[in-house]
Amino acid sequence: MIFLKLKKKDTLTNILGINLKAQLKDIKNIQFKELKQLSFHSLYLRTNELIDITIDIFKYESNTILVDTFKVFTRYSKEEYIYHIPEQKGHIDLVAYQFILDSVDFKIHMNKLKKISLNEINLEAFELDVYRDKTLPEYTQLEPTYAQIVQGFDFELDINAAIAKNSRVSFSMKTDNEKVSRVDFKDINARLTHINNIPSKKQIAKLTGNFSLCSQSIVDVYLSYNQYTKIETFQMDLHGRSINTKALNSIFRPAMNVDVSGTVDNIDAHMVSKGSADGTVRLQSKDLKIKLYKENGKDHKLLTAIGNAIVNKEIDKTGEVEDFEFDKTRPMWNYMWHFIQEGIKKAII
Repeated sequence: MIFLKLKKKDTLTNILGINLKAQLKDIKNIQFKELKQLSFHSLYLRTNELIDITIDIFKYESNTILVDTFKVFTRYSKEEYIYHIPEQKGHIDLVAYQFILDSVDFKIHMNKLKKISLNEINLEAFELDVYRDKTLPEYTQLEPTYAQIVQGFDFELDINAAIAKNSRVSFSMKTDNEKVSRVDFKDINARLTHINNIPSKKQIAKLTGNFSLCSQSIVDVYLSYNQYTKIETFQMDLHGRSINTKALNSIFRPAMNVDVSGTVDNIDAHMVSKGSADGTVRLQSKDLKIKLYKENGKDHKLLTAIGNAIVNKEIDKTGEVEDFEFDKTRPMWNYMWHFIQEGIKKAII
């Protein structure tokens, strides 16, 4: 039996207040089951040239991990990080609060990790802010798909479910005209199941959840994802109701010099992707109007009049989307967002 209380610090990692209780049989082949208790007050980890990780209050005992606060963040501010990258990359701030991992197990052989398994990850809440500066040169490297990332692990990963409640996600970008557009997803509740890289399980990852864009709006999302393919293969179904379009003007106005008013009573999107995507977007709305602006911010009355003559004020129409191409330099969520935009455009005009 060994007991350790350590303070460790180097150029990449800072761990404070470690307490370890373990019963080791063979130092050359340490087994996870020999670990009885582990806790520390704080951890700071530099992972690469931009991203850092911190953990506050970590406790492990009886195959259960409790974490008070977990953060992933870009080391530099939004104003400074652009001087450390040659092309567009996301500026990320993620904070997850009070989460529990139960039935945790690590399979280790000759001090090499072979498998991570656990039952559920329960998060009390998380907040994610993603920012991109579009004034920088286009990001040209291919983004690995989530399936490729998980398949690339040199150990087996097997997680039954991850659950998050009361959470928020914000996406914003500085456009070419130096304005910042932003969209906020509020009151997120989501459950992700069958996260693994074990083909013999034949399990498709599934995400079910809902969020709001404004008060009284509800958007339900269902996603099934094939985690064993080399291309982005998934099906997405979305149903939203009672959406005030003003909630989207924070992204439309800076990016396209347009405001939209009116209510989307219902929106249904169905997207099937196997490298490229097919699907539909059905829109039901009333009193839909647009207002266009000049680059100097003044009303563009002529284009506004023409636009409102083209756009149907009351809509109950389905827009067909075929062979929608996937930009492999962008993540899947960007792909889904632009698919919905394309379907809305076809339903409105």
